[in-house]
Amino acid sequence: MESTSLLVERNESKLPESKLMKYILSLFFALLLVSCNNAVTQAVTPEAISTLATSAITQTSTSIPPSPTLTSTPVPCDSTTSDFCIVDGNFIFQSPLNGSLVDLMPPTYRYGSTDNGNRDPHHGTDFNAANGDPVLAVADGTIVFAGSEKERIHSPWRDNFYGNFIVIRHANDIYTLYAHLSKVLVGTGREVLAGEVIGEVGRTGVAIGPHLHLEVRRGTNGEDYFSTENPELWLVLDDDENGNLYGALSITIDEGLTRKVPQKIVLEYYPVGAKSPQKTIHAITYSDEFENNQEDMVLSNMQPGRYRIAFSGENGFSERWVEIVSGKLTQVILKVK
Repeated sequence: MESTSLLVERNESKLPESKLMKYILSLFFALLLVSCNNAVTQAVTPEAISTLATSAITQTSTSIPPSPTLTSTPVPCDSTTSDFCIVDGNFIFQSPLNGSLVDLMPPTYRYGSTDNGNRDPHHGTDFNAANGDPVLAVADGTIVFAGSEKERIHSPWRDNFYGNFIVIRHANDIYTLYAHLSKVLVGTGREVLAGEVIGEVGRTGVAIGPHLHLEVRRGTNGEDYFSTENPELWLVLDDDENGNLYGALSITIDEGLTRKVPQKIVLEYYPVGAKSPQKTIHAITYSDEFENNQEDMVLSNMQPGRYRIAFSGENGFSERWVEIVSGKLTQVILKVK
């Protein structure tokens, strides 16, 4: 359209052809320059950038996954201020016998208890077993004692209190003691592996029937009778009938007392959605020979779920709802002052 008009104008004004061509070229470049400037201006204005960005997000939002929600750095749980804490625990020792620990450990004479005052405070964990059953090392280590002793080195009691027994030194100055054996199958100084047969179950020493007595000791070459730890804090957790790991529970009583006093505790297990307990557990805290232990009671191989803990001590009543998680240790501190 523009070229036709220009030709008409050329004919009517009768301009020289050379001048007419210059005029046409000048007009063409002027129009081209204006068009380019407008394009550049639109490309760099903030309004144009915003429009383009919004358009790009709208067109691609269905194919770009949302950004993950950022979380703050986890803060270590403080069981002195929280209702309970759930930690990994230190379940690194395998079973010292073949079979399920749930079935092997009698509940009446646990670590730190006295069997309702009928026995001395228990510094280890007993396992039901038959005479001659193989006893296994719970972890890699070195035999530091194997046999029966004439002197009171590993206990303050009469000679041969443990009967035939074995002491193994493990990493980090931890020791395990296996007592009342009918046979000792290893010698002092030998290196052993976890699961290796080291002896056989018996009833030698001070024992009521055949069983295995296991202790976990720390430091002093494994000789200090009072430097023990609860084996249930160290032994691996069993699987339930569905192949899921049980959990464990550690309870500490804070009554402001200068010594430990055995206290009765009741635990009620509530399955998901249940309004009444499915199971009730009666337990008792450590006696006064266990002042060096941070906790007052440990229950391992517990069914995961919610539990109500009820405790009536010398200074009053306390209760707490806690959760036990598969493969974990739940730590609880009950304050009654």
